Amino acid sequence: MKQSKLEINAVHGGKRKTNFEINRAEDRMDMEVAQKEAFGDSMSEKELKTMNYEYYKNAMDLVKAKGKETEAITEFSKELKKKIAKKISIEERQIKIINAVGTPLDKYHGVSAWVEIAEQSIVGGKVIITLDIFADEENRREKADVIFQKPECGFSPKVDDEEYNETLSSVAENIINKFKIKTNQLREPRAQTEELRNNAKKIVATKPTFEEKKTKEGKPFRVRRHK
Repeated sequence: MKQSKLEINAVHGGKRKTNFEINRAEDRMDMEVAQKEAFGDSMSEKELKTMNYEYYKNAMDLVKAKGKETEAITEFSKELKKKIAKKISIEERQIKIINAVGTPLDKYHGVSAWVEIAEQSIVGGKVIITLDIFADEENRREKADVIFQKPECGFSPKVDDEEYNETLSSVAENIINKFKIKTNQLREPRAQTEELRNNAKKIVATKPTFEEKKTKEGKPFRVRRHK
C-alpha cells in the first residue's frame, strides 16, 4: 500500500519534495514492502540507519557477521527452500536464504538476499546465488543473479494461491539454473588444480635419485642420473 504524499513528506522531516522525489520515494517504499514480505526484516531500523556505503564484499560480510539472525524465515523463503531442495535432491538444511534487505548490500549493490547451497565438489563447499525483488519496472535493478517481480497477490498464498505458486516455482527454477551454471564454473578451476597435483605426484614418484652401485671390483660409488 502506497503512503500518501503527506506521509512521505513527514518521513523526510516535513521538507517539501518535488513530484519526482515523491514518486521515487513511493517506488522505493513499494520495493521495501515487497522485499520484507518475501524475506522479512534483516536488522533493526536503528542498526540500518547507522550503516553507510560499503564495498560489495564488506557489505556481504556485514550481513554474514550477524549469523543466524539474518536467515530468512518467512513463509515464502521456507517454501522456496523446499522447492529447491526437492528439485536438486538435497536436504533443506543444506540450503540457507540470507536476508540483506535495507543493508548496504541492498541499497548500493542491488542484492536484497542470497541463497547458499552446499556443494562439496567445489572450493569453499557452497554456491551463492544473489537475489533481488522489484515492485515494478521503474525500480528494477539488474545487479543480482536472479531478479523477480513481486506478484500482484504479494508473497502470500492466502490471496491468490495460483499466482503465488507460479512465482515460487519460477524463482526456484531460476535459482537452480544459476546454481548449475555457477557449479560448473567453480568446479573447472578445482579440476585443473587436482590434475596439476596428480601430475606433480607422478613427477616426484619417477624423479631419478642417487643410487648406490657397485663396480666389478665390488667398490661402491654414487652415480647421479641425469634429470
